[in-house]
Amino acid sequence: MKIKLSELKKIIQEETLSEDWHGANAERTIGLYFNVDRHKAALHHLDRLYQDALTDAIADLGNEDEAMDAVNRGIDRILQRWLSEKM
Repeated sequence: MKIKLSELKKIIQEETLSEDWHGANAERTIGLYFNVDRHKAALHHLDRLYQDALTDAIADLGNEDEAMDAVNRGIDRILQRWLSEKM
């Protein structure tokens, strides 16, 4: 199946608009329903967890890029598990 360049551009533009809308909608939801103090506290604790894990990973792996990749995967997995428990 061949797609004209103009059709491909239109598809990409529609996807970008869709992603922008979902992001804006998520921000609206946060603004309407999330307690600001709890939101800030959660981010603070998540940041501490990340920084502590990163420090340990750098000490263990000896390479900051590898440590950051490992910790990012770990944080991603923690959040995925947490969300799956909510469904």
